[in-house]
Amino acid sequence: KRKEWDLYEPIIDILSAEEVEALDAKEERYAR
Repeated sequence: KRKEWDLYEPIIDILSAEEVEALDAKEERYAR
C-alpha cells in the first residue's frame, strides 16, 4: 500500500497544481 501511494503522490501534486492554475486564470478573468 505504501509503495502504491508513493507512485500516486506526485500525480496528485501535479493535478492540484493544475487546479490552482485554473482557479488563478478564472480569478484573473473576473477581475478584468
